[in-house]
Amino acid sequence: MTAEFKIKGLDKFANGMRSLPEKGAKQMLGNAMRKAGKIFEERAKQLVPKRTGLLKQQLYAKNRPWSKLGFGPLDYAVTIANWLDGGGKNAFYGHLVEYGGRYVIKAKRGHTMAGKAGKKKATFVIRAGKIKPRPYMRPAFDQTKDVMMMTIVTQLEASIKRAWKKIGPRA
Repeated sequence: MTAEFKIKGLDKFANGMRSLPEKGAKQMLGNAMRKAGKIFEERAKQLVPKRTGLLKQQLYAKNRPWSKLGFGPLDYAVTIANWLDGGGKNAFYGHLVEYGGRYVIKAKRGHTMAGKAGKKKATFVIRAGKIKPRPYMRPAFDQTKDVMMMTIVTQLEASIKRAWKKIGPRA
């Protein structure tokens, strides 16, 4: 899921960020995005349907610099991803919970069947069905986007004020 925020009146803000050292600006933006991502992560964990708890356990927010993806140096993305834990369990099915889907479980029996294509192992459908969508990521985003935006703005505002105090008045 990708979401884009547009804030009016950011020209002065963008110029102020550009006038700061790039490393400091990246750090400020990263800290603000990390706090906003944590808000999103907590809400997604509250809304995720629980069966075994593995999907909830493996949700996390992570800053990912977009500069690695070819975008600008001060852009960040917050992603929530599944990961493989040490026990070998992976909640790969998060997208199926969010969007739903269809599944077919097949099994092969040991004997062969002669057919036009020669001898083949017979495949039998054991189970097939639909998975109803139970969205948790989109509702979490919709419910927290305003709070996340305000968190980013207030964090950046405070960080920029601190940075300007350190730099001092400009000539």
